[in-house]
Amino acid sequence: MPSKIIGILDHRKRRRDKRRTSPRLHIRLQGAEYLTENWSLGGFLIDGYAGPLKPGQECSVEISSEVRGKAVTVQADIEVMRIDRDAGELAAHFIRFPPGQFELLEKISTRGLL
Repeated sequence: MPSKIIGILDHRKRRRDKRRTSPRLHIRLQGAEYLTENWSLGGFLIDGYAGPLKPGQECSVEISSEVRGKAVTVQADIEVMRIDRDAGELAAHFIRFPPGQFELLEKISTRGLL
């Protein structure tokens, strides 16, 4: 039986940012923590998701990683783009960052080389 995918299917055409698989980010979403399968400065994909969110919904997340041995935490608001319930995947894009938070995500993406 094919997977049921809800949301925007033609997401590859919308991508502007390079997807990364490393470092894997910790995403705290609605009280649960997930690891990214891939991510970019535009959004992320997690697996193991079985929560109630639906495409188009917005919520806040906390992103954490290490940069040069120091813990870095980023706050962001996201919009859910698609959910594959069978695979347990959730894809989201970033819609807002508090002041200074996007720069921290850039620092993670360059591993502190900014």
